[in-house]
Amino acid sequence: MSRTAGLAATKCHHRSNVPWPPKSLRCVRWRPAWILAMGALSLAAASWPGRAADPQPPVPRQIQEPLEREDWTALLHHLTPGLLTNAVVRLVAVRALFETGRLPEEQFTWFDRPGPELLSTSNLEAYAGAAQLADTLLQLGCLNAAERLAFDSIEMEGENPSALRTLVRLHVVRGLTNAALVFLNRLQACPEHEAWALRFRAALSTGSLATTDPAILRIRANLLKGDQIAAGLTTERLLRLALESNPTNRMAFQFLVAHQLFERRLLHALRALATSPHTPEDTLPRHYAEAVLLHRHLYPGIALDALVQRVPAKVTSDFQRFQAMLKRGAASPEQLRSEARREFGNTYWHYYLFNPPGPASGPTVPENTNPHE
Repeated sequence: MSRTAGLAATKCHHRSNVPWPPKSLRCVRWRPAWILAMGALSLAAASWPGRAADPQPPVPRQIQEPLEREDWTALLHHLTPGLLTNAVVRLVAVRALFETGRLPEEQFTWFDRPGPELLSTSNLEAYAGAAQLADTLLQLGCLNAAERLAFDSIEMEGENPSALRTLVRLHVVRGLTNAALVFLNRLQACPEHEAWALRFRAALSTGSLATTDPAILRIRANLLKGDQIAAGLTTERLLRLALESNPTNRMAFQFLVAHQLFERRLLHALRALATSPHTPEDTLPRHYAEAVLLHRHLYPGIALDALVQRVPAKVTSDFQRFQAMLKRGAASPEQLRSEARREFGNTYWHYYLFNPPGPASGPTVPENTNPHE
């Protein structure tokens, strides 16, 4: 496949008038695994009752630019709680918190109620979510599903930088350099991404991608073994498959614990913390420590000594204040809820016990009160 001037001159826009896929790629057969994976995506979405997201708008304009540049710090700077109403923005926010190293410390500063699963694939036809989900799945090592969703994004939304960059990286990881160059040409035609594309092209020709784009190393290290992903794609299953393929997949680990905390599956989250190489022997991050103390309070018969010893002193004192507030009570449930939100609104304890009802919320009572989940 040659890099033609016509491809290089093609501009990125919302609805591409260029036939897709390119002629050079039309001879490539769609592998059965892709079809099976997408069928599994649909089944996973259909099996999730009563947790529908709000109608999905495109990615809000104020975070679109930093998202396309992968400037995660700037994205969080422009993100407001009012935007966290749909699956796309929730996923983008969790991804930004992970990439900036803030997820275990700030997850519940941003989220105070349940919502769609992190890797939900429901209603992709109704919002600009396929590109962002494809990019996240690629980083987790799920190449087949990432490829299918990236192509779906281009088909539904037209050529867009996020999907093109995903396809560039994906084909490089697969060793298909000529195919990667096709998508790189198209990405380079986007003025805002020309500089990145030129750097990537130069690094590709000199074999220095490891320093120019560290994401390539991460993807290669995280690759799923086999096509097991075609058997199902719930968030829990996908992340566990990723960890089975690579137990040191830090992204999969943090996403899994974040998902389990979102779902209020305390015992599962604590098992992950106790057995994972990603939680060293030093002090636990804030939300992990909050989950440990809450679990010990709700299920005192389950020993957590090794984890309790790693809870920071401040988290312990804050939990004592939280318990005192609950024992003291208030004149009405509404007042107690208001005080809890004011004093502890950015804690996992508030998220777990004071969930406000809403169309995207789960029940206000923990989903699993059995200590032997």
